[in-house]
Amino acid sequence: MTGRTVLFRWHASLCASASLREVDMLAWILLVASAPTIVCAICSAFLAYKERPQWVWFAVLAVLAEIGGVVMLRAVDAHRLIGHM
Repeated sequence: MTGRTVLFRWHASLCASASLREVDMLAWILLVASAPTIVCAICSAFLAYKERPQWVWFAVLAVLAEIGGVVMLRAVDAHRLIGHM
């Protein structure tokens, strides 16, 4: 095996691990951005199951939390783009 082949394989493995780290980070960012929505939706479903009228408030909070999550994701994406320039 030549030095060039070893260097190419090292570079390819480094790029593959970097992309896996980016995918892993993206998954965590999506989970954190959606966590308030998930909690509000679970609370809303539980209260609707128990036939309590407060479930509507949690449903509204779930929608507002998702809007906040989308805004946060846009801010993270904008921050990432600024960092690469």
